[in-house]
Amino acid sequence: MAESKSDVLILMFMGIVILLMVAIIGLFLRMNQLQREVLAALAPLQIEAIGQELGLEVGGSRIAHGHLGMTLPRGTPAMG
Repeated sequence: MAESKSDVLILMFMGIVILLMVAIIGLFLRMNQLQREVLAALAPLQIEAIGQELGLEVGGSRIAHGHLGMTLPRGTPAMG
């Protein structure tokens, strides 16, 4: 009778492990689907950003929102 009780416990343990593996696989597949959807939603934004340059040109200035212009130095500033 002790052998059958241990067999039942082993089968229950194996069943729990198999269910956990199925749940993990399901979550993995769902996360992959979510990642594909997010990348597909961001794809138009990435294509638009490729043609745009960010920041100011060196030595250039820009007046934005009524504030004074901002100028970048032509050389590298001294660290001090």
